[in-house]
Amino acid sequence: MTNENAGNAFGQLKPTCVSLLGTARLTPTNTPIVSKHLSTLLDTLTGLTTAQGARLNAHLIEYVFFPISSILQRNDISTIPDQLLEKLFQALEVLCRQWWWDYSLKVWEQLVKICMSVIGGLENSGSSGKTWGKGKGKDRSEETKEAAALCLDTLLRRPTDEQTAWSGNLQGSAVRRYTEILDYATSPTRFPVIGQAINSLLACANSELLSFKLLILRTTTLLLHDYIPTTRAPQVLPGVVSTMCSVALGRKVTRGWQTGDAVAAALDVLSVVILNSIGDEICLSDGLLQDVPTGLEDLMDLVSPKARPEPEKQENPASDPFAFRRTPSWLQATASQIHLAINSLTPLLSHPTPSAQLALSTLSSRLLQRTTRTLSSLHPLLLSHLLSLSLSSFAQISHPSETALVSLLTPSSPSSSSLLRTLLQLTQENLGALPTLILSHSDAKVELIAKQIEGICNLARMPALHRTNITSGVERLLGPNGGIEKWGSRLLGVLELSPPSGIGGINTHSSAGLLISGIEVSRTGDASFPHLDLKHVATPSAYTSLERMFQALGSVAGTEALSSVEWLLDLAKSGRGTSHVSAIWTATRILEGVGGVRLAYDSMDGRHTIKQLPKEEEGLRLTPARKRVEKAARSITKSIAELWELNSEELEGMVTDPVLEDESADRSLTVLGDSLLPTEHRKGFNPLTTLVDTTNQSSGGLHRSTNQEHQAYLRRQMATLHSTLALTTISVCASILGSRFPPLLIHALYPILRSLVSSHAILHSTALSALNHVAFVAGYASTSNLLLSNFDYALDSVSRRLLRRRLDVKATKVLVLLVRLVGKDVVGRAGDVVEECFDRLDEFHGYGVIVEGLIAVLTEVVKAAEGEDDPTEKTAHHADPKLDKGSQKFSQFLNWYKHRTDTAKEEAAEDFGPTPHEPWGHPKDPKDDEREKRPPPEEDADDAKPTPTQALVSQIIQRSLPFLTHTSPTIRSNILSLMRSSVLVLPPNAIQPSVHKAWPFILNRLRDNQPFVVADAARLIGALAEHSGDFMSGRVWDDVWPAYRRMLDALVEGDRTNALAKRSKGVGGTATQYSTSHRLYLAILNTLKSVFDPATQGVWIKDELVWEVAVKCRRFLATSVHHELQGMSRSLYRNLARRNDDLVWLVLTSTIGGDEGGVGDVVEAQVGNPYLLAFLQEENWDIRDSVEYILSSAFD
Repeated sequence: MTNENAGNAFGQLKPTCVSLLGTARLTPTNTPIVSKHLSTLLDTLTGLTTAQGARLNAHLIEYVFFPISSILQRNDISTIPDQLLEKLFQALEVLCRQWWWDYSLKVWEQLVKICMSVIGGLENSGSSGKTWGKGKGKDRSEETKEAAALCLDTLLRRPTDEQTAWSGNLQGSAVRRYTEILDYATSPTRFPVIGQAINSLLACANSELLSFKLLILRTTTLLLHDYIPTTRAPQVLPGVVSTMCSVALGRKVTRGWQTGDAVAAALDVLSVVILNSIGDEICLSDGLLQDVPTGLEDLMDLVSPKARPEPEKQENPASDPFAFRRTPSWLQATASQIHLAINSLTPLLSHPTPSAQLALSTLSSRLLQRTTRTLSSLHPLLLSHLLSLSLSSFAQISHPSETALVSLLTPSSPSSSSLLRTLLQLTQENLGALPTLILSHSDAKVELIAKQIEGICNLARMPALHRTNITSGVERLLGPNGGIEKWGSRLLGVLELSPPSGIGGINTHSSAGLLISGIEVSRTGDASFPHLDLKHVATPSAYTSLERMFQALGSVAGTEALSSVEWLLDLAKSGRGTSHVSAIWTATRILEGVGGVRLAYDSMDGRHTIKQLPKEEEGLRLTPARKRVEKAARSITKSIAELWELNSEELEGMVTDPVLEDESADRSLTVLGDSLLPTEHRKGFNPLTTLVDTTNQSSGGLHRSTNQEHQAYLRRQMATLHSTLALTTISVCASILGSRFPPLLIHALYPILRSLVSSHAILHSTALSALNHVAFVAGYASTSNLLLSNFDYALDSVSRRLLRRRLDVKATKVLVLLVRLVGKDVVGRAGDVVEECFDRLDEFHGYGVIVEGLIAVLTEVVKAAEGEDDPTEKTAHHADPKLDKGSQKFSQFLNWYKHRTDTAKEEAAEDFGPTPHEPWGHPKDPKDDEREKRPPPEEDADDAKPTPTQALVSQIIQRSLPFLTHTSPTIRSNILSLMRSSVLVLPPNAIQPSVHKAWPFILNRLRDNQPFVVADAARLIGALAEHSGDFMSGRVWDDVWPAYRRMLDALVEGDRTNALAKRSKGVGGTATQYSTSHRLYLAILNTLKSVFDPATQGVWIKDELVWEVAVKCRRFLATSVHHELQGMSRSLYRNLARRNDDLVWLVLTSTIGGDEGGVGDVVEAQVGNPYLLAFLQEENWDIRDSVEYILSSAFD
């Protein structure tokens, strides 16, 4: 600062300094004045020091410092208010930034004491002010302590390079000045001040003010790093470690977690104090450790100890009474205490902020690098921290952790061999500890251990560590030398799987529900497999960690892990109990790792998706090892498919009784020790036992019965999970083989289709996902293409399970599903299906369940044929031109009435043309030859040659007719439905012979004792009447209508007692379409509507029958009747009106009681008011709206 600038600054500061000096002695009256002057001084100093190029000289600083020191000397510091003291420290901090180069060390010491005493609350309560730190002083506010700590930090810290250049000094001068301060501060006579400063800072480390806490930790790091020599660091080690662990864990924080910045600062302090106290270099220099030989010369020194120079003995000099002498016993005790402290930091692995986890990773890597020999017991703990953090989802955490592990484990690192041994030992110990932790429901620890094992496996796949013995160690765990037998049995005993709690039935909106509804679901994305739960693992993250752990083990072990997969699958195939289900689950996870696929879990929808890993992560593609993996996948697929070859009795024998299994588990727990004893966990309410329960003798039998039912339910549940996981294993094998999987469909297709017809929702859903996934990885566009290409495989598999020596009742359902999934393309292969069905019908015609299933297959074939061919058009019928609407007929009547007396005209003789004049044997005329050469008339569509599809359907109908008299009503109903479906496929000339042959049996079904059979027979007759009106018209009136008339009368009586019938206003009919009577009503009305269709008006019908139909069906026109019946009856009466409008008008108007509503205006205008029939009137029937609609549409 120039003289001119100094003069200007002095002019600005002088009034304030003089005023402060005049009020140095504080009183209650002048305290506000002093506070105002300090604020003015602080603003002036801030303005002067922030001006560019401005720097206060030493004289000006001392001039300003004098009134501030006078206030501190003339007043007891405990009496100075917090606000005033805060401003004093803020002013001192601004001055010390400029004064750091010039103040004396005595002033520096006094300022440090003042700041330290205020921070720690140790200012003297006396009035002399000459002694500091004696006695307990006033507890200041956090803001006042923060101002004092900021001033202390400025006093202790060396200026930065920018501050040094701005002040006009050289960098070397800053180093010399800082060295001078350090030498002064670390002298034995002044060291207690530094020690007390550290103590004061540690006392405020748990402050609730974040900025103050971070300032305390930063200043503490500076003191420990620069002001505490390594010879004195062990003295402050216990207090610093304890306080920093408390700060990092947030033990005094009310909101839960400590902030990430505070955790990072606390761990930085912890790292500095541990390395300065117990680092390898320091202990080596003190003689506690010996040099490790790294070359030939070092080995020669070990052989010739005389040639080795003795280490210098460092004794505590008399001038340094604070130096600490390290001993082996101290090293051992301190290492154990530090181990406990670092172990308490494990919860930081789940800290919500990345900065805290990154700080823990940095601390672990520093300690592993610089305390390799002194803290060797910490290696497993520190490695576990780095392994867990290397799997973090944040790249700023995982990448530094992986880099630190690689640098520590590379062969060039001096500690690589010991750390590699520790990693392998850690893997074995973790696998051995998993059963105990899983049984104790310690999900957090299970997740931690699983992540550590996965991290070790990830290290083995890194190029820098590819030649290390990590891979060989994992191969020994899963290899053929029996490694898995040592730890696998105990682990399988606790991995108890259970179906997800949300699955209770089939969701109609899911793909599974669509498949049951007959809709094919093509694969458009990744197949989603249902998620299974582990009984002793509650959190999804722990479950996913266990899955990834097994996958990582299989990926690292490679082909050596196939022996473990084989061992687990052999165990899984020996039964279907809890351990067998766990075995196949574990084998599938390991196989995923070996094959390079992964069953990823999505927590949003609770499902799994098989994903193919990138090629560079597989490491086995296009190699002999890859061929071995594919060979194993083929063998596993065939072995898994054999599980569906067993009959029901063998499957029951494979299901282990859970009670016996629990007893054997208890015996194994007793043998292995108390470490595997399960911890009891209860949820919900405790059941109460009353006196009635204890005195009732039959209660014991009831409990035993309930227990047996529960055990049977558990056995069925385990069998379902076993099949579910087996399908998942087949899907994994399909992912491994890819386009080379189709030859195995001869084995794998039936298990998938068989599971699709399961009544268990989870098995059905898994089978659907497996089918879609196999179709995708095998290169098919859709599941229908896969099934069509391998139709012979599937049909052969079903046929082999319809033999007497190997009979599967649900094989027919598999065949139905197969035809349904293939769709209309199955028609070309349907001949084999039909022949197979009728062969089995001849063999099992006495078994109703099998016959019913085979008939269902034939029905499905006919439905598929409907989509293959266009529906057959009805026979074209031309209406009789003599039959015309009412108005035209009335005009003809008037014309006849006017000319009824006219003389009839003679009709002209009809000209038959020239008659032949030669005998019959005369040669033909040349014109006759020309007529013969003309093309014949086109063949009628009904007489055309049937297509192959129609021939096949006709064959099905002809061979199915005998089953119309089967003892099972369900089969009779299915045959009727089959014939109704064939009506849409076959032309009338093809279906009519079969109907004629079966007509007596169809009529007998109208008198069946099962209502649903009667309804199906009526629906068949309705379909025939709709598509073959001329053929059915006479049969309907001669044979069917009498039966319908009796049924209508019986149904009217039955609806009066039917709970589903609607009887409002005395009208019958049903209110729901789910009743049998409703379906029967609908079939009857449809038959009558088709018979009276305008296309069949050429067929003559007696007026008595028309009248009877019009009278019988009136009640279905009521508004209270179901809308389907009402709509069908309206169509019927419209057709009746086209045939005989007078009759319809008379019946309907008589029913409603006349023409009061104007419904007969159209007819009344021409014929007058007719005489109504009173016996037809029904006042309680609300049919006026329907009558208006029918008559208005009929006479338009």
